[in-house]
Amino acid sequence: ADLAALNKKGAKPWDVDQRTPTRVAGRRANLVRQRRVLALRAWPLLDGDNEPPPEAFSAGGPGLGGADVREVVEEGRVKAAAAGAAENCLWVALHTSAGTYVKEFVSGDEGRTEQSLARALGCGATCFQLDVLEVIMPQWLQS
Repeated sequence: ADLAALNKKGAKPWDVDQRTPTRVAGRRANLVRQRRVLALRAWPLLDGDNEPPPEAFSAGGPGLGGADVREVVEEGRVKAAAAGAAENCLWVALHTSAGTYVKEFVSGDEGRTEQSLARALGCGATCFQLDVLEVIMPQWLQS
């Protein structure tokens, strides 16, 4: 996959149409929901000493912040290596609108999600580990 091209595309918002995922179809109405991926950055999970650049750990990155992000990256590396999938794994940081089905954005959910990471990569993709690192609440909800 061309990560440079993916990261260039990820610098701009993506409009995503998501039909109710198969994993929740029995509990949710079968609708197409419009969501946005506001920012996306991807890095090889295992590439020598490679780790996501500093902007992934700051407010200037795709909605991420905090020192514990480094622990999440290391945990992902360990799990991927244990599964024998390390060379094919990416660390992907996303900033999405509320309600986005992230796992389905990654895989495309068998065509139920238009504009997916798998489609952008040109290959199958599976969410191996999902960590929510920050939830940004609107000011009016905080009171």
